[in-house]
Amino acid sequence: MPATDQLMKEILQQFLPDFLHLFFPQIAQRLDFDREIRFRDKELFTDFPEGERREADLVAEVHGLDGQPELVLFHVESQAKRRRDFPYRMWEYYALLRLRTGLPVFPAVVYLSAGAGGLVWEEYMESLFEERLLTFRYAAIGLPDLGSEEYASSAEALAATLSTAMAPHRLGNVHHKLAALRVVAGSDLDEARKLLLAAFIETFLPLADPAEAEEFSQRVRSDESTQEVRAMISVYSIYEERGLARGIRQGIEQGIEQGIEQGIEQGIEQGVLRGERDMLLRLLRAKFGALETAVLDRVAALNTPQELEALSERLLTASTLEELGLA
Repeated sequence: MPATDQLMKEILQQFLPDFLHLFFPQIAQRLDFDREIRFRDKELFTDFPEGERREADLVAEVHGLDGQPELVLFHVESQAKRRRDFPYRMWEYYALLRLRTGLPVFPAVVYLSAGAGGLVWEEYMESLFEERLLTFRYAAIGLPDLGSEEYASSAEALAATLSTAMAPHRLGNVHHKLAALRVVAGSDLDEARKLLLAAFIETFLPLADPAEAEEFSQRVRSDESTQEVRAMISVYSIYEERGLARGIRQGIEQGIEQGIEQGIEQGIEQGVLRGERDMLLRLLRAKFGALETAVLDRVAALNTPQELEALSERLLTASTLEELGLA
């Protein structure tokens, strides 16, 4: 499963109310999010006992506010790539869920590749003898086809995060990424969910261009950025490390706050150290060119963010590696 697809699925499960408020505000106003959202079994079979197995990405049972309907199923799929047979698959999911549960179903898909046209409704149709027998509609959110400026300027952490998967920002990738991280860092979310959103930002806006990466590193080091933002710049690589990724997911699912805090504390500490070291090395290379192994070893031996920050500050006025004690 693509990493982008898995990240989107985890975000949908952790931020379903925010997702519905963001893209379907009129529907969200009619739902009771103060009552427990129950995530149902996602495994479906086209027939019993030997039918084909289907597994939906997210099926959630949500209570209505006005009692009509009292319960609604929200079925949301995440698609990394658009497929020709997908409309039929959405209809199949709908039919299986409707028949199995007897509950009304609101179907939607989030596309992570361009081509959907933004926030639209898609259809699956069946005809026989030139007569249309079936028209099935489902909501589609094509993230890459949406303008990022409106969502990036939001104070909501999910909106700012998802904007990094949308069309390029007119102010550039560096501004966009830093703005999104600041919103997440300043939110009142718990640390596990902050890391999940930061991983999404790092995945969809990685700044592969060296000049952009260097500009971002310099701006992150400015007084405008908080220590928490600095920790997030390398969070995706940390998130991918087996122990922390598992700890985040298990901590969210089981609600074991102590386990989350320990995993996050360790992850942020590693993230700060790795981020500071990477930025220092990039600045050294930009100023002095290729670095010898002895210099790399000396930088690697610095084990606290404070040591790395102090060396980075001295780098601003130093003219040689000898002045920095690295030669």
